[in-house]
Amino acid sequence: MIPKSCRMPDLSYLETLIPGFMTAVLVADGELLTPRERLYVRIFVRLVEKAINEYTKARGYIIAQVEEAQRSAKAMIKHGRKLYLFGIINHMENCVNEQTIQLA
Repeated sequence: MIPKSCRMPDLSYLETLIPGFMTAVLVADGELLTPRERLYVRIFVRLVEKAINEYTKARGYIIAQVEEAQRSAKAMIKHGRKLYLFGIINHMENCVNEQTIQLA
């Protein structure tokens, strides 16, 4: 089904976690965490970043698809029609996969 609107919240206001994580690891030298705990935190932060990135890309494709559907019939005849559905599906699948890995 081709989306007619985008109700996904915009997450672009979220700041990346990587710099804060790197600062904490380098300054505190991870002294409060075991090596295994540091590994888990590093993996978790990386996967959260990836999930947000994939979500943002999927949202962008949904917005593009909604805008595409609003073009005039004349413009579609002249330039053809673009379907962003596969991009939406791919990025949402990746987002869900990142979440599944985090919960495993």
